[in-house]
Amino acid sequence: MQSICGKEFVMIFSKKVNIMNSIIVAIFLVVCGCMIIHINRIYGKADIVTNSEDNSVMWLGCKVTALNKKIYTVEDFLTAYPDNAMYKYLLNGSYDTTNYRIVVFKVNVKNTTESTVGFSLSKQVVAEAFPSAWSNGAPPISGNGELAPGADSDFEVGALYSPSLVHATHLDAMESNQFELVFSYYPEKIVLKFD
Repeated sequence: MQSICGKEFVMIFSKKVNIMNSIIVAIFLVVCGCMIIHINRIYGKADIVTNSEDNSVMWLGCKVTALNKKIYTVEDFLTAYPDNAMYKYLLNGSYDTTNYRIVVFKVNVKNTTESTVGFSLSKQVVAEAFPSAWSNGAPPISGNGELAPGADSDFEVGALYSPSLVHATHLDAMESNQFELVFSYYPEKIVLKFD
C-alpha cells in the first residue's frame, strides 16, 4: 500500500476546496440571476409620462410647466445669479472652467390640490440631455418651497455639465440637445421636456 505524503494531501485537499468554492459561487450567481428575473417580471417597465399639450406634467399634485432653458458659462452664470453660492467654488483658481456649462431650467409650479404641498427640487429632480445622454443632478437656483392650495410660483434649477460629462468637442452641440427634467423614474417616469 502506498500512503499519501503531506504534499500530495495538501494538493488534493486544495483542489477539493477550489471545486467547492466554484460550486458555491455558481449557486450564488444562479440565485441572484433568478431574483433579478423575478423582480423584473413583478415590477416591469416604467410608464413614461411626458409633457402634455400645454407643455406641463403633473407631479406631487402640482402642475409643472416648462418655461425656458438657457446655457451659461460659469462666469456668465455667476454674473446673472450673483447671490447664488452653489457654483462660486469653481472660480477659486483650482478649476479651468472654460469647458464647464450650467444649464438653467425655469419652470412654473402650480399647486392643484386642496392642501399645502412642499417639495425639494434639489433632491427630487435630475436633468438629462439627449441624444448625448448626459445626466446630472439639478440643484435649485431659486427656491425649494411650499405652495398653498391654488398658488403658483416660478422656480429655476441649474445643472452643471463639467468635462467629465461633456467633452470639450461637444460643447457647441449642447444647444441642439433635447433637455429634460426627470421628476420620477418609477413606477412612472415623469419627464418635462424643454425645446
